[in-house]
Amino acid sequence: MSSYLLPLIFIDEIVGKYQFEELCRENSEVYIAPDSRGRTVYLADTPVEIIHGTWVAMVLRTKRFVDVNTGELVVRCKSARAQGGWFMKLFFNGKPILCEGTCGSLNCPVGVDGFKDLGIRYVEPPNNDGANI
Repeated sequence: MSSYLLPLIFIDEIVGKYQFEELCRENSEVYIAPDSRGRTVYLADTPVEIIHGTWVAMVLRTKRFVDVNTGELVVRCKSARAQGGWFMKLFFNGKPILCEGTCGSLNCPVGVDGFKDLGIRYVEPPNNDGANI
């Protein structure tokens, strides 16, 4: 195979890398409500968003921490994942070779202690199966 044709095998990876980096850049900020101190939050169930129109498969996951009493958004963090192009899926378990393949909001609070540092109380999500405990 000619060395001129080699980049064509990875063209989806090359374009996908730039698309993924842009997706990461656009979703890197953590949102924290101005009146978040003293509130109690839980992680709301939020579906994964499939990103369409990209050269490699990408998904975006939004973590929405909402107020237990009002359901208002208090903290939002996002993370993204990308798969490799067709060649990588075929021969190398689908991981991209030109980028990490994962990214997330910087400084997203993690666990009870991460929220405590913000003056927010984190609790487990309410049981929504209808059972009274």
